Amino acid sequence: MSPPAINFPTSGLTANVTTYVFNGRTWLWTGYAWKLQTVVAGYTGSLGYSGSQGYTGSIGYTGSVGFVGSVGYTGSIGYTGSVGVGYGGSRGFDGSVGFTGSLGYTGSKGNPGNDGSQGPTGYTGSIGATTAYVFDGGDPTSNYSGGPAFDCGGIT
Repeated sequence: MSPPAINFPTSGLTANVTTYVFNGRTWLWTGYAWKLQTVVAGYTGSLGYSGSQGYTGSIGYTGSVGFVGSVGYTGSIGYTGSVGVGYGGSRGFDGSVGFTGSLGYTGSKGNPGNDGSQGPTGYTGSIGATTAYVFDGGDPTSNYSGGPAFDCGGIT
């Protein structure tokens, strides 16, 4: 592949003034030919000193407050949309009855309970029949017989 052709201008040329740039390189018209300019770089100089800080300018004035615009109008309320109509689904089926579980184990015997409290006192029964004896006032081997109530009077 051949290098690209350079199409130098042919009119309005001034010697040692007219330049042409092509592909990053600068060419100078010498009055009879185009000469490629070479860049000769010198050493980099030292860094110059930093200048002093400039003065702070005065504060500018505060402008006047602008006017408050009028309140815009309130827009109209939009319409209420129609109510959606849905259908009620059918009732689901009843599930089957689950199985009966196995019988649990019998627990251990519990501790004996405390003695119960004493019951209430029973009622007093009625008085039985009374038999009168006759006392003859004798000694302890005396005989007693049924009869009217005995007389505790003196011995005769």
